[in-house]
Amino acid sequence: MPTIAVLAPSETIGQRALAMADQLKPFTMAVYEGNNEKVEESAAQAVSDGAAVVVARGAAAAMVMRTMPDIPVVSIPVSGQDLVKALDEAKRLTGRERPRIGLMTFPAILADMEYLADLLNIDLHVYHLQEGGNSHDRIRKAKRDGVDIVIAGNTTGRLVRQHGLLTVFLDSGDISLSMALLEARRVAQVRVMEQVNVQKFRTILEVSRDGALLLNPDGQIEMANQAALNILQLGANPMGTDAAAIFSPEILSEVLSNGKAVLDEVVSFAGNTILVSITPLRAEGSITGAIASLQKTEAISALGAKIRKSLMAKGMLSQYTFASIQGASPQIRRAVSLARKYAATDNAVLIVGETGTGKELFAQAIHDASQHRHGPFVAVNCAALPPTLLESELFGYEEGAFTGARRQGKPGLFELANGGTIFLDEISEMDHYGQTRLLRVLQERSSLRLGADKYTALNARVIAASNRDLYEYALAGKFREDLLYRLNTLTLSIPPLREREGDIVHLARLFAREHAPLANGHPLALPPALLERLLRHPWPGNIRELSSVIERLALLAEDGHVDMNTLEEALRPTPILSGKAPSTAIPAAGQAETAFRPDAPGDERQTIVEALEAAGGNQIQAARLLGIHRGTLHRKMRKYAIRRAII
Repeated sequence: MPTIAVLAPSETIGQRALAMADQLKPFTMAVYEGNNEKVEESAAQAVSDGAAVVVARGAAAAMVMRTMPDIPVVSIPVSGQDLVKALDEAKRLTGRERPRIGLMTFPAILADMEYLADLLNIDLHVYHLQEGGNSHDRIRKAKRDGVDIVIAGNTTGRLVRQHGLLTVFLDSGDISLSMALLEARRVAQVRVMEQVNVQKFRTILEVSRDGALLLNPDGQIEMANQAALNILQLGANPMGTDAAAIFSPEILSEVLSNGKAVLDEVVSFAGNTILVSITPLRAEGSITGAIASLQKTEAISALGAKIRKSLMAKGMLSQYTFASIQGASPQIRRAVSLARKYAATDNAVLIVGETGTGKELFAQAIHDASQHRHGPFVAVNCAALPPTLLESELFGYEEGAFTGARRQGKPGLFELANGGTIFLDEISEMDHYGQTRLLRVLQERSSLRLGADKYTALNARVIAASNRDLYEYALAGKFREDLLYRLNTLTLSIPPLREREGDIVHLARLFAREHAPLANGHPLALPPALLERLLRHPWPGNIRELSSVIERLALLAEDGHVDMNTLEEALRPTPILSGKAPSTAIPAAGQAETAFRPDAPGDERQTIVEALEAAGGNQIQAARLLGIHRGTLHRKMRKYAIRRAII
């Protein structure tokens, strides 16, 4: 810890100060000779030794304050008790009833002298001393006044004795000395705290990537961090440099004269284009300087892109793995097994399945198990982006590519997915131009921003998904056949919930546990009758619909129990704006449920043909009659080679 230096005017005061050193803990004390002749030398030595505060008295304190303005000085006071003691001693030494006593001291010590003199029956003459040496004049004046004795400090007392006058040393008692030392400790603590705060400030400035300058009221540099030195290409010690050469006098005048902040001004200096913001500093209503922050414009652009990518990536991380996929049916296990094999490759994957089957869940699981797992997982719903925005969002654009384009342009989602996976959900809704661009990305592994003249290399795996029949779309001219063939190298079909043997009960119980808090903590009871009804429901919304139904039951349950009417209400579809709702009719016995038996392929084929004939070849209507999704019907038609010509 720093020391507190005591410039003792006498050996006695120095010894008494050392006896009080414990009061200064955790600071240490060092005592130096404090006679006027030695003050400057002693003070300089104290500062060199690391003194945080100097304690001195009278002329010595005034001299240090004048010659060393950067070091705090605490003056040792002379209390009324000290004065009374000195006056009483002087009167005793003269032996007179009413002696004429001279007091040579600095104005700071004078307080109620007349009152004390009258009280002690003393004819008191006060001689004001000034720093700089009027002591001899004051002593000669005292001799002409016929004083009997002089009260003075140690240095002045020696001069008085040289003129043949008696003296009494004006001491500072223990109380006064202790008060000065305690004040010195307080000042030292504040000084240490200031130094710590300054060091923290310097550290903050140094770790900042932005340049920072501290300016004094005259616009000169008082402090600069390394970033500022690099940006401005200044030397290692720019202190005192006029900042007007950097920012222009007009900008500095606005801040330091008018007290207004200047924000985001572009200036050129040392061959760099710099974005500058300057804020005035105020203390007690006056402007005491300013803080300037500096950024290279090219660094801002690069950092902005990095931050944007980083922030977006935080919401583009896969949350699910293969362990997240629930179910033990052979159908779902086969899908998981095939997906694991796909994860080991880098080819594009096409995931097909009805709404709510968990296509994105599988996409995230594939990403998590692939070599791209440490990169971002960027999910894009192609149906949610209008064709006018789809291209710019997927592939990005350059500055000026179109009216309203951002300055510096914008990277596309394919670029943001670099090193990771991009998941294109509902890819069937992408327009033809977007399909053409996507095909080129898949073929060339590169992307061209709107308005750009060069391609950007890409290293992002593509996983696409659709709940539509892309083969049917391709036949109808709604989807490019070459893109379909590029995507379906690896095709993963997610089975609908109604085809997953035993998984409805398993998932229903799982969701019941998850939604237990909605039933006031009571686990939702699923008796056999309710489970049987769930098994007979066609689940057009698949797992998403099952989760929603169980959640609704949990909200309506009383002590964890629901009746069949409540279940039927939960299974009833909510009317949509058209007034129509998807059919939830329960397939009659011997129709869809009994017809689709894996061990009776001949019967299943005949049932499908009959349903198509009954629907007049309309596959959507046939699928409803069979209680299956249109995509499932189309796959079974391909499986059994049922063509439209047969119908």
